[in-house]
Amino acid sequence: MGYPLGTTITSKQAVETAQFYWAELTQFDSPQPTPLERAVMAATLSGEHHVLKVLSAQWAKAKVRKREFSGAGFFATIEVSPEAARC
Repeated sequence: MGYPLGTTITSKQAVETAQFYWAELTQFDSPQPTPLERAVMAATLSGEHHVLKVLSAQWAKAKVRKREFSGAGFFATIEVSPEAARC
């Protein structure tokens, strides 16, 4: 579920999209990142800076250890493999 960037959607579509991703996130009990977590990290780590490349390598080997839901969003506790590259 999703819409191309710049697409105007109705409030009903926005609510349905949020419900879809929220249901996926709250029912996901795995150390593997969810599609939403992967999308957030892809946006966060985009760029050419050398530190972003190291962080991307760490993210590739990371596991989600804990998810917390605030009612307005979520927090994920990420564990990075000891073998992952460091800055």
